[in-house]
Amino acid sequence: MFKRMLLCSLLFSHFSLAEMLYLDKDMKLSNDSEAAWYKMETVKEESGGRWKFTLTRKNGARVSSGHLVDLHADFLFAAKNLRGEFIDYDSGRRVKVVKNFDDSGKVNGAVYEYAYSEYDGKYTERLARIYHYVSAYESVDDKIINSDGSSLVFVRDKNDEVIGTNHYDKNNKLKKNTYHKIIKGIDYEISEEYGEDSQLKNIIKNYHIKKEGALWGYTERFDAQNHLLTQKVADYQHEPASVITYGADQQVLERHIFSHYNRMKLHEFFDADGHLIKRDNIDEDGRQQGLHIFELDGETIAHNYKDGKLDGLSTITRKGRIVSMQYFKQGKLVSNGYRTIFFTGADSRSTEQIKNIYFFEYNEQSELISDYNVGAEYIRWNDNGEPILANEAIAHSAPALTPDVMSLYSYGGKDHFLPLMLESVDKDVAVYNLPDQKVNVQLSTQSVVNPDRLGEVRNLLFPLTLGKIWKDEWEMPVEMKGELPWRYHYQGKSTSKVIGLEKITVAAGEYDAFVIQRVTKWTKSHPVSQNPSLRGLTCQVKECTLAGYNQTFFWYAPQLGSIVLKAVEESENPLLLAESSAKILAARHAVIIELVYQGTKPADVDLPPTKYASLSDATDQGIVGHVFRPNNSWEYMMAGDISVTTRLPW
Repeated sequence: MFKRMLLCSLLFSHFSLAEMLYLDKDMKLSNDSEAAWYKMETVKEESGGRWKFTLTRKNGARVSSGHLVDLHADFLFAAKNLRGEFIDYDSGRRVKVVKNFDDSGKVNGAVYEYAYSEYDGKYTERLARIYHYVSAYESVDDKIINSDGSSLVFVRDKNDEVIGTNHYDKNNKLKKNTYHKIIKGIDYEISEEYGEDSQLKNIIKNYHIKKEGALWGYTERFDAQNHLLTQKVADYQHEPASVITYGADQQVLERHIFSHYNRMKLHEFFDADGHLIKRDNIDEDGRQQGLHIFELDGETIAHNYKDGKLDGLSTITRKGRIVSMQYFKQGKLVSNGYRTIFFTGADSRSTEQIKNIYFFEYNEQSELISDYNVGAEYIRWNDNGEPILANEAIAHSAPALTPDVMSLYSYGGKDHFLPLMLESVDKDVAVYNLPDQKVNVQLSTQSVVNPDRLGEVRNLLFPLTLGKIWKDEWEMPVEMKGELPWRYHYQGKSTSKVIGLEKITVAAGEYDAFVIQRVTKWTKSHPVSQNPSLRGLTCQVKECTLAGYNQTFFWYAPQLGSIVLKAVEESENPLLLAESSAKILAARHAVIIELVYQGTKPADVDLPPTKYASLSDATDQGIVGHVFRPNNSWEYMMAGDISVTTRLPW
């Protein structure tokens, strides 16, 4: 009877020590077994008073197993509630992690991780971490072993607070030490970095403090071997607010500033001499703001932005010279500026050599109101690296010429020469003798005097200054002589501009010359002839009118008081005209008049070869873009005549 009662008592005691618990999704105890996410089978051990548990999902898949101190703790699986061996399982019900908790609830000893490969089916074990308590110092080495063999050791105090870290490479060589302490609310942290030779290389000092609810920090980085400050970092809420990097002479090499209020980012880079060579300023919308600097192909480019658009001064600097300067307003060019043109490509000279500088001026509406080119010979650079025009950049007055001077021009080709003998000068009019006629030239405008002309032609207008613009209108009859004489009415509106100052070499020599571009919009009308051979010509339209454009470039040399080069072309379409003086000189269709000789004696022998006029072989060239094919129309006859502006240098 006693034995049976003892057995029942033991059986009753055994079953009372086992308990099934249910947990919700937050791992909290639940009384609703149907709604529970997990179930936990527990058995109280007779020795130690701990509860052995196995945690599973409702489908029976194991989650973890181990030993608990209190089944009713606020958080069942907190470290302080765990004892002994703890096993964590993966979704495939395989062991994932094994660790051990000591009687104080701290992980102690080795931590093993297990991994299953779906590829080859292998199940591997890896020593992932080692905890080792050092009672003499009341601290513990918490060692994490990485897959590559390197390791990280956390040094903890008796309260399990981390007071330092040690980093080791795969060969167990110390790479970095970090220690920290808190004094009067300031968190001090000092790190030491070691090289491959185990020598101390860098020292990093960190300071952090909470202020107005936010965490502010400051970091200094030193080169331990040379005892030099190399970097300063200020941070806010663990994000950098500013980063400054220093060179060997303690000069600033980089500066990075971050605004955590409007998310602005500023990056600046300096060379060894302290010059700012790169700057980038981005707002929260990714737009450029303020000064932006970068280097490209040996040039330093600086732009000012406002809300992502160019706004303010923009410059390009090469070897201490500001080779380009422009001003922008809301992305559009305004005010004065310039760009430097360098020799490139096929030119035999170095690409570092300046060819000319292009100056321009825009109004507030971004409309171009003035522009011109100046050859490098007429530029000097001030102490700020900016180009300054030389005194030769202005021709103050019309030339003072001496009679009995012979000027020989080549026109339309090397075999076409036009001798001009200056017979006399009366005030503003010079009289030239040609082989078949006399020509009066107004010196102040460098234009042929024509009593039948209504209005005034002004090829030049003194004083000549770079960028100067003038306009003129005129109309006159044009008479074609020869075996088939005819005539028509010519009306023109011209715009002329001094577009440059350059050194030009023609057959007669090398001269400093102003370059004048003259574009005329003309109308030719009322063709008529008394010659029976031309009476069969008809008009394609009732008005019998033809419209088009003439472009003429003059190179005027103040030292001679003469035009030394002239290039002419015509077209119905202004878009077909040459884009520049250089391009018209290279165009096969252009008619070019070039000074070959000028002096007091007739030039009849040993004439120098022409430089440009030889590009053309006939006087009827110069036309580009007319749509007419040879026919018996007056329009075709008028389209083929550009005698108004060719042959003579004016």
